[in-house]
Amino acid sequence: MRTDDRELGVAAVAGSAPAFGRVPRSTTLRHPPTHSFERTLMNFLSPDNLAVENVIINGHRITYGVHGAADPVVLVHGTPSSSYIWRNVVPNLVQAGYRTHVFDLLGYGLSERPWDPEIDTSITANVAVLEGLLDVWGLTTFHLVAHDIGGGVAQRFGVHNSDRLRSLTMIDVVSFDSYPSKRTQQQMAEGLASLAKKPDDEHRAHFTEWLLSTHSNPRNFDPRALEQYIDFISGPIGQPSLFHHQIAHYDSKHTMEI
Repeated sequence: MRTDDRELGVAAVAGSAPAFGRVPRSTTLRHPPTHSFERTLMNFLSPDNLAVENVIINGHRITYGVHGAADPVVLVHGTPSSSYIWRNVVPNLVQAGYRTHVFDLLGYGLSERPWDPEIDTSITANVAVLEGLLDVWGLTTFHLVAHDIGGGVAQRFGVHNSDRLRSLTMIDVVSFDSYPSKRTQQQMAEGLASLAKKPDDEHRAHFTEWLLSTHSNPRNFDPRALEQYIDFISGPIGQPSLFHHQIAHYDSKHTMEI
């Protein structure tokens, strides 16, 4: 996927605990973050993090955030991203008078990364997550904005719930059988287990190069954001989660069915 935004968002964080509360923003770490959990905590506390609340949806912890007031809009991110991708968008929507709702898909970002490999984190499964959040937020009708894989979630929801959409905006989304790429299909066919176990430095180097390649102008990629994105899809939880919860579910059946 490509984007002309300031950079491609790719936040990801560990966790399969049933739930955890909001961490006070005053929390500090006394030593440099060397352990993956410490890095996760620091990213959670980042002022750019939009998702700071948690709720259980269908037995799984989902992280979300609501900002602003008035006209409701829901933003759905793509892969391998999270709600962090909207950090430069939400302030503008809030200023324009929208109550903006963001969340991290199941298996992505700060939401739960299920330990059980049988847990479905596909496009279709995340439609149910969206529906559950709409109940939590008390939204009957709303504007829906989606990017990349999130577009598949939006399409499946919209086809069956068109009466609930005030508008639908899709940005560089998957559709029909346009995904996954041939390279990803080959990797999937050869098996993702070995990629999930690659040495950390090789994994980070590969995805740093890949993320830079998705930017319209790599020199303008915010280095702090790039580091954060890589941290969240790396490490003992982030790296295998990327392959098991996201890439393994790249299947065009979810969009071809509609």
